[in-house]
Amino acid sequence: MEKNKSDRNFMIVLALIVLLAITAISWKPESTEAKLTTKTNSTAKKTPPDFSVTSLTGENISLNKLKGKVVLLDFWATWCGPCRQEMPAVKKIWDKYKNNNFTIIGISLDMDREPLDNYLKTKDITWPQYYDGLGWKNKVARLYGVTGIPFTLLLDKNGEVAGVGLRGQNLADKIDELVAK
Repeated sequence: MEKNKSDRNFMIVLALIVLLAITAISWKPESTEAKLTTKTNSTAKKTPPDFSVTSLTGENISLNKLKGKVVLLDFWATWCGPCRQEMPAVKKIWDKYKNNNFTIIGISLDMDREPLDNYLKTKDITWPQYYDGLGWKNKVARLYGVTGIPFTLLLDKNGEVAGVGLRGQNLADKIDELVAK
């Protein structure tokens, strides 16, 4: 009788542990994509906060100065496999639209500059890149609340959010639409 009670208590404790583990694994704080999507799906358009930074080539980058262009903010890092997988599609978009009121601002969450410089050179990535060596504490990533990469934010010619977290063909189609306007 005592052994059965002990076994039953053990099973109850084990079940509670499993339940807590499942809850902990499945719970995530609200992502940047969810926050921005919620805000941008309302009838009012959302203008993201402005920032001013210096690119790796010394160019001053300010969102306010880019109005009139379609802008893709691309948060990424060289150590991010999905970011590297997405890069050929982003490069194809750049090659197609770079001279057509469109720009990409790469925002690198790398901590070390050397791998970033090597990657940009070997992959012939020529659009402006911002890097501060702070990784997840990157100035622009914190400003936008980025919690995962790759993460994209697409702005229309008025500087308003036109797409959040778009990738692949969805991103290309949306840029086609915005550049044509």
